[in-house]
Amino acid sequence: MQRFCETCGNPISATAGYCSSCGKQVAVLAKTSLATGSSMHATHEPEEKVLLDEDGIKVTTARFMVKDNTYSMAGITSVKTQVEHPSKIGPFVTIAFGGLGLTSSFNDLSGSALGLGAMGLAMLAVGIAWLRSSRRSMMQLFIGSNGKRIEAQV
Repeated sequence: MQRFCETCGNPISATAGYCSSCGKQVAVLAKTSLATGSSMHATHEPEEKVLLDEDGIKVTTARFMVKDNTYSMAGITSVKTQVEHPSKIGPFVTIAFGGLGLTSSFNDLSGSALGLGAMGLAMLAVGIAWLRSSRRSMMQLFIGSNGKRIEAQV
């Protein structure tokens, strides 16, 4: 008996508990004796245990989900996590130039110095906002038994 996944439409075997394409859990069908002639019937679904659920990544015993993508855990042989921290040189240089512009305007109260002070204050604000918006990025790399790489950016 050929079955199809309700989520992605790909064919699945009659005894499968999860779709191998999208990882969706499906009802398990168990065969009964051919001598009785009874048909296949649904049995209880295997329990899916959550192994990790943080920072937008959920990993269970059967699948892993990253944002709106779901991947099957069937055939996954290794997992690698890579965290990239953004450079803070740009924000600090902007803050330094803003601070210099702001402090140099205190010595002279002429019109050009006030303009320099306003520009220094603006650069200081931009540098602080840039520094506060800098966030680390995390990438999960899953490698399957067929050598296929799946990268998930979080």
